[in-house]
Amino acid sequence: MKKDILIRGCLFVLAGALMAGCASTPTGPTNSSTRATPLAPQSGTLPDLTKFEVVTVEPFDVTKAGKAGEYVGESFATGIADRLKTDFGQLFSQVNNGKPTGATNELIITGEITKYTPGSRFWRGMLIGLGAASFKGGVCLKEGDTELARMSFSKLWAWGGAAGQSRGIEEMEAEVSASIANTVARQKGWTPK
Repeated sequence: MKKDILIRGCLFVLAGALMAGCASTPTGPTNSSTRATPLAPQSGTLPDLTKFEVVTVEPFDVTKAGKAGEYVGESFATGIADRLKTDFGQLFSQVNNGKPTGATNELIITGEITKYTPGSRFWRGMLIGLGAASFKGGVCLKEGDTELARMSFSKLWAWGGAAGQSRGIEEMEAEVSASIANTVARQKGWTPK
């Protein structure tokens, strides 16, 4: 009898883990950027970005991020650029993704991802701490070769059960790209409503 209850309980937990792991979560740009928490500079204050008319987001360097493929740095940069294009109105006359254009008054957003651990939604569902997901790195705002500001980001998700399964590396990337876009938008002159 006890063995039967234990088996049914494990099957119930497993079914819940599989169902939560299959749920789709939007990771594209949304107005969540307008509600995101801005990043703080590593030192000093953030610069006034009102003079910049063009912004280019370069793919983030992933060479220190372990198993992260180059596509991770590219898709992360695309997420930031998409949010700057859509979530804050017409802040910049041009938003680019890729190499800087060399245009006058061009803000360059670049950086690196130093830790990219997707973890496992399944294992987080089984026990807190198992299958933890982690996303860390830094972002740099530049004008040409001149560094204007440097900020860091760090996300860890290690909850257990349904809460642990509810989020993954995709959600962490989306949150950080929203925070970066929010930071730039505020310094450009956008104000939250």
